[in-house]
Amino acid sequence: MSTEKFIFSLDYEFDLLRFTVCDRDGSSALELYDPLYFTSLHYGVIADALKKYHKKRKKIPGATILKEEVLDLFKTRDYLNALDPTDKDTILKTIPTLFVPPRDGDIILEKCLKWAAYVNMKREIESVDLFNFEQYTNFSNKVLKAINIGLPNQKSKGTMLIDGIHERQFRRQDDSPIVPTPFRQINNLTNAGGYVKGSTIVILDKPKAAKTMALMNVARGYLKMRKNVFIADLENGEDELSLRFEQGIARVDKREILSGDHDEKVQRVLRKYRRLGGDVFIKRYPAMSNIYDFQEDMDRIYRDTGRRFQILLVDYVGNMASTTKKQDDFGRISDAYLDISNFALKNQIEHVWTPHHVTRDAKKREASKYTENDIAKCIDIIRHVQAVFGLNRNDFELEQGIMRMELVVQRDGQPWGRALFHSDPKIQRIDEYNGKEVKEYEGIMRDQLEKMNVTSDQFQGDV
Repeated sequence: MSTEKFIFSLDYEFDLLRFTVCDRDGSSALELYDPLYFTSLHYGVIADALKKYHKKRKKIPGATILKEEVLDLFKTRDYLNALDPTDKDTILKTIPTLFVPPRDGDIILEKCLKWAAYVNMKREIESVDLFNFEQYTNFSNKVLKAINIGLPNQKSKGTMLIDGIHERQFRRQDDSPIVPTPFRQINNLTNAGGYVKGSTIVILDKPKAAKTMALMNVARGYLKMRKNVFIADLENGEDELSLRFEQGIARVDKREILSGDHDEKVQRVLRKYRRLGGDVFIKRYPAMSNIYDFQEDMDRIYRDTGRRFQILLVDYVGNMASTTKKQDDFGRISDAYLDISNFALKNQIEHVWTPHHVTRDAKKREASKYTENDIAKCIDIIRHVQAVFGLNRNDFELEQGIMRMELVVQRDGQPWGRALFHSDPKIQRIDEYNGKEVKEYEGIMRDQLEKMNVTSDQFQGDV
């Protein structure tokens, strides 16, 4: 068995364990190192518990389960007499401190890769007879494998439907490909209670309407789900979006926010969100920015804080440039959506939300439901996204403060439906209807259809 030790400090060893349990690439690091590499006996025991649990469950344990795994290790022959009560107490107290993302995660993994390559290379060199030509081919292959150990392979290897069934089932249990949105009604419109990871969801409406307000409340919803939200703004400005977000969480209007009288209230609410573990990053980008601009900031934040983002909101993709540098609106916007899709795949983004404008001709369907052909400038968007919702409203809904997200099209779910919200533009907040309120709305709307001169077919028979 190898007796090589890490040449890094105890601080690095601690951060490596933190990286293992907190980062999405933690499993990759865990497969590279051995518990015997650690100079600290305490860290080595924790690494041993992580390795054993990952081998059994194919995932990284949480703090509580990791503690139980360590307690089980204490009872084994290897550790029963090797650890005194003080060692055991120190190890158990260390475990909760690991679950804070380290900074410079990419550098931690890079150093771990280099060390693993060095250890394996050293083994091969020490075990080979350099004067035996018969061993040359085998030795060179092993050296090549050692040098490239742990290097990420970005290309998909494909899926074997039958031979790969066990691996897929394990992966689904550990990390479901379906992620729910913050809204129960939208999730109920899908086939699996949410959208597949990497999905782009579009909100359609006329210019200067309620799209950005809806987007800020989408961010608030994901924040409550403990997600980190990255907002790339190409239209409004950081201060404006921050104000709108603060209005919504504090339930006060813009004048009250600017007065400063509600600062303590805003801080108090944000402290509650902080305890959930998520955060929202907002940055204003110039029009015709592209995904490389977003990537630069995501990488910087990850290096500085260890924070990864699960949700991306872009206000809006129609103002982005494409990496193909096409100039015509149709080609540029279509390729920008493809860029966003690839960006989400690369960064393991769960959902992307973005608003988009409708054509002038769509005004006649504002009270009922937009169609695919109402998308302005680039009908090709439909091909690149998972779902499109329109923000429709009739006179009655405007008077009653009702926001209706009417489904235009989606890939994996029923072909029609809607989500209903209480809407208060004054405080930039929407709140989802509960089941009772939805039924009351449906009853009222049946009575209103004749007055509005709107047929049931226009509402897809859903009211």
